[in-house]
Amino acid sequence: MARGSILKRCKICRRDGRSGFDKCAHKEAQYIISYRVGKKQKRETIGSNKKEAEKILTQRLSEINHGTYQEACDITFNEFIDKWLDEYALPRIKAHTLYKYKNTLKCHVRPVLGDYPE
Repeated sequence: MARGSILKRCKICRRDGRSGFDKCAHKEAQYIISYRVGKKQKRETIGSNKKEAEKILTQRLSEINHGTYQEACDITFNEFIDKWLDEYALPRIKAHTLYKYKNTLKCHVRPVLGDYPE
């Protein structure tokens, strides 16, 4: 049975030297979920809503317990660009904008960042 936890972190409180156990009322505070997959501990920053963090943690733990959890795989920046163009940009933007994006990526971005892992 997988277990997890929810942490609340605030950059302002950490900068001021407060401990993690002090109450924080800053709007900048973020909730982080922590859980284990096999022997690795995973952390995800969720946002400023505790209910949403609880919901996502429950979902992740359920996926782990039922064997449906999939870890993100390492892909190169070129593969990410291709996937983004096909799945996100193509259905949402006009043809001429897509043409300009592809041209800019081909001439300026891919030669520099193309083979870097994401």
